[in-house]
Order: sequence, then structure tokens, then C-alpha cells
Amino acid sequence: MIRAVYFDVDDTLYDQLLPFKAAFKKAFPNIVITNNSCYERIFKIFRTCSDSIFPKYEEKQVSVEEMWIKRMSDTLNNIRESDIDSRRILNFQRIYNDELEHIKPFSQIPQLISSLKAINVSVGIISNGDHKHQIDKIVSLGLENDFLQKIF
Repeated sequence: MIRAVYFDVDDTLYDQLLPFKAAFKKAFPNIVITNNSCYERIFKIFRTCSDSIFPKYEEKQVSVEEMWIKRMSDTLNNIRESDIDSRRILNFQRIYNDELEHIKPFSQIPQLISSLKAINVSVGIISNGDHKHQIDKIVSLGLENDFLQKIF
């Protein structure tokens, strides 16, 4: 018998690509992206660049703004869009942060959580992400009261 189910936040409770794609379109309207698979490829590059610079941020070798600029600058260079300045990159980050405040759970998630709770299965969150950032996402998803345990 299952007694507990733990969910990761990113790409389990919501689609990570949607806020990135919306922010990218708004911040860089002159970059022509032909289809969704191109956005998926750019987002994967962005995540790789983010994972590369994040340890320096954690070790306080770079500021949060320097991290944001580096990961997007490297992403843009990778897709041969190197003429974007730091101001525009920080504008992208502002828009991206705003989009993250308006994320919605996958349509099946609220019912799944309710169904699990109805049969006395505990539900929780497990994440390796930044605690505050993940909590903010859970609140944005409207799921802050649904999880008994949160492991970060």
C-alpha cells in the first residue's frame, strides 16, 4: 500500500518551458523562433548554462545579476545571437521572474492531489532547488496548502 507520494516542483507540477518561452518572446522580439521545438532547445541550453554558473553564485563568486547575465549571454551566444546587451538580458530576467509568479499547475495535478488525500496518502514536495524560490513557485501554483512535507 502506498503511504506517501512526493512530487518534484519543476516539470512535474508545471511546465517549465511556458514562462521561459513567454519571457523570451517579450524580451527578444527580434529573434525569430520558428517552432516550439526550437524554444525547447533554447531552454535546454539555458538550463545547462544556468547549471554551469550556479555554483559560482552559491559560493558568492558572482552576484545574482551577474549569474542572470552570464547564463543568458551564454545561451544567446550558443544560438548565435551575441549582440544582446546586459540591459536587455536583465529585462528578460525581470519578465521571466514575473512569468514565474503566474505559473499554473498541469491540469491533472489538483485532482490527483485531492484523490491521493482522499485515500489517506500523504503528499509532499522534494526538490534540490533554492528553498525560497521553490516555495514561491508552490504559492504561485496555488498548492501551498496541499503538501504535508517539503524536503529541500
